[in-house]
Order: sequence, then C-alpha cells, then structure tokens
Amino acid sequence: VETGEHVRILIFPWVLFVDIMLGSYLWRRRADLAFPIRALSVAVILILTLVSSYYTYNRFAPFVAITESRRSLWDEQQHYVKLFDWLQTQERSPVVVWSDPNSPITITLPVFTRHFELYTIPGIWELVSEEEIRERYLVSQYFNNPTKDDLKENISVFLGRQDVHHVAKTREREIKVCRLLGALVGNRNCGEPKTSLEILGEGFFDQLEQKFQGDIKPHILNYLKKYHVSYILKDNILNPDWRPEALQAKRVYSDGKYELYRLP
Repeated sequence: VETGEHVRILIFPWVLFVDIMLGSYLWRRRADLAFPIRALSVAVILILTLVSSYYTYNRFAPFVAITESRRSLWDEQQHYVKLFDWLQTQERSPVVVWSDPNSPITITLPVFTRHFELYTIPGIWELVSEEEIRERYLVSQYFNNPTKDDLKENISVFLGRQDVHHVAKTREREIKVCRLLGALVGNRNCGEPKTSLEILGEGFFDQLEQKFQGDIKPHILNYLKKYHVSYILKDNILNPDWRPEALQAKRVYSDGKYELYRLP
C-alpha cells in the first residue's frame, strides 16, 4: 500500500512524457488525418499536457524551490552548531539525549553528532517493537503530561502510516468496491467507513493514558535508566514549562534558546 502511495506521484510526469511523444507522432502524421481528427487530437493532447504539467509542477516544485519556510529552517539550524560542538567535545562516546520529538533539533542531532535521541518521529520506521516505540514516546512526553485527547491528536508521531492512514483508507476502498458491485448485482450491506481513531478504538488510548499516568510518570527515573538517557535538551521557545531540575538534572550548557541538562 505504501509503495502505491509513492508511485502515484510519478504517474503524471510519465503521462506528460507520453503526451509529448504522442503529440510528436500525431504532428508527423497530420497529413494522413482528417481535419476533425486533427482538431480532436490537438484538444485532447493540449488538455492532458496542461493537466500533467500543472500536477508535475505543483508536486515537485516544493522540493527544489527555496521557500521562505526553508530559509527559516536553515537559519534555525545554524543555532545548533555550538550545542553540537559542545556535546561532541564533552562526550567522546555516544550518549542518549532526551528532547521534544516535535522540536526540529531532535531529528537533526543524530545526523550531525555521534549521539542518539530517546525518541524521534522517524523511529517508527525502525525495526523496533511497537510496544517500545510507544513506550519511548510516552517517556519523552513526561514534561508535557499528555491527556487522552493529546494522544489522539498526535497519533502520527508515534504510530506508523498503517494505523494512521492505510487501514482506514483500505477499508474505505473496500466499501466503495462493495457498493459498486452492489449497484450492479443488487443491494449489499457494505458497512460504513471509519476514521483511524474509530478503528483504533477508545480502549487503545485508555491503555496508553493509563500506561503513562500509572507507570511511566511515577517511575520516570527508572525508564530514563532503562533507555540510558544522559542529557535533557530543553527548547526554551517550544518547551518553556520543562523543568529538568525536578529530576535533579544539572544545567551544563545554555545559549539562550537551548539548554542542556546532565542527569545524575
């Protein structure tokens, strides 16, 4: 299913290529075609080419254009240099850093240093059990104290695309095919489409909330030892309410925007 999602974006560029080839062929054979056929061919080729060109530009331009948001991200990443240099100098062996998964520095740190993160969003694609993925995410949310509703709003951060998108969309396609067949051969009970949240069910999020409130939150230090966490990285803009000092962590680096705390 995921392969189909990625291949789909290549369909219209290929259609554009085929449009050009077909138009070139018809142009060379134009003398052999009657005027109505030539007019129809020109109209069809023109429409397909315009649609394909628009889709191709709309889909791929963001990857090559230097947008204002991309400039802002590049400027933001320049602030990481001093922090990364400090960490590289102080820690000669890899250590684990705990920062907010929603902070852009979290996904960048393992790329430009020898160190690791407690949890990053791309971690859902690694060969790790789903239980560990969810547990790591809940540990990373200790200072945010998520509620059941918070977990529902952020499922894309700790669940894979199967649960977030594909199960619901596959079921929706099955219902559409069922209804189409039902229209041809008679009425059929095909059911109703459900959202990803409805398929996961309330019980799933009740268990996550109970896991956090009843286990992880009161035993956070044990979980930090379990995952070998050595540092807490605080983003003063994104996480102004984080209090690493409550876990006896000592501030060892600060540049105004980021603060790094060493755990005992």
